[in-house]
Amino acid sequence: DDYLLRYDMGHRRWIWDCTAISMLPIGNSVAKLLASKLSKIEEEYLDCMILLSCIGTRVNQIIVDMIDGLNGITGLVSSIDVLVEEGLLEKEGSFIKFRHDSIMQAVHDFTPESNISRLHLDIGSKIIAQVTSFPSDNHDVYKDLV
Repeated sequence: DDYLLRYDMGHRRWIWDCTAISMLPIGNSVAKLLASKLSKIEEEYLDCMILLSCIGTRVNQIIVDMIDGLNGITGLVSSIDVLVEEGLLEKEGSFIKFRHDSIMQAVHDFTPESNISRLHLDIGSKIIAQVTSFPSDNHDVYKDLV
């Protein structure tokens, strides 16, 4: 670890060495750097990012509320707030999205494929169960999910 990217606990934000990063060879360096950092992030935040990465680059807050508690992963809203503050996620209206596609891809790549497949199934099942419980005359709820 060359301290190219590190989390400053005192200021509660990520800090990086732009000069050193710019001198890295182009290619997998960014992905390797992100993967290295992901291996050190607190489990609750990593779990949150993994769930979000299984849904896509942009997730509606309604979906976040639906999947909170999935597979024992709770506190998504507070985890998202911390990850927004750290610059890994951002809020855009009622949507949460990864700050950059490379962050989402690194999270997805960091997660074993068997876990991703299972999470896709679990997320889909939970969303379907929740959506089918909505009143059929409330079409605005469906529209707002995507």
